[in-house]
Amino acid sequence: LHEGDDLDLHKIINQLAVLPAYEGKGRDAIRKKFKEDNKDKTIVTSKDLVDLEEMLRSSFQNDDFRKYFHGTWQVAVFWVEDGIPCKALLDHVVFNTLTKNKHKPIDLKSTRGKGPVGFMYDIKDYNYDLQVAHYDQALCQLYGEDNVDIFSFAVVESRPPYATAFYDANQRIYDAGYIKREYIMNQVRDFMNGRI
Repeated sequence: LHEGDDLDLHKIINQLAVLPAYEGKGRDAIRKKFKEDNKDKTIVTSKDLVDLEEMLRSSFQNDDFRKYFHGTWQVAVFWVEDGIPCKALLDHVVFNTLTKNKHKPIDLKSTRGKGPVGFMYDIKDYNYDLQVAHYDQALCQLYGEDNVDIFSFAVVESRPPYATAFYDANQRIYDAGYIKREYIMNQVRDFMNGRI
């Protein structure tokens, strides 16, 4: 995404194994052997590889992705909240003048849905609102509420036309997520105190 960034494509490629389209007699045994021989690699089909290539090509053309991906990848946060040990693993956190020197969480998502409406259904179906609330709480615990910027999703379609979008979470997503999170935290608290 950025000139001068170190990116070892050979290392990335060496971690992949492309599963050939075996046909005919004995294909199940051949596939099984291939998977055993490549158990330390990520196995993808040739169709997956084409989809991935197109998703990357599309992502590299998104100006918002290029602007915001100047931060820290895979940020792990551990904290104790009301006696409950918590953890979060954020895809990306950016902190610079673009975010007004606040810590901005960005989560990468792929979607089969088309456009904002399709991604809205993903938010509901996969409880992304709960994720927003939990990750927001993680960063607030780490940096303080006044130092955390709005949560964003960097989204790319996993099927043609492989469109990309950059969505900020709105207040409804935060409110719904915090309601769900409080319910879950109460369940965990009850379990820890022997009430369940």
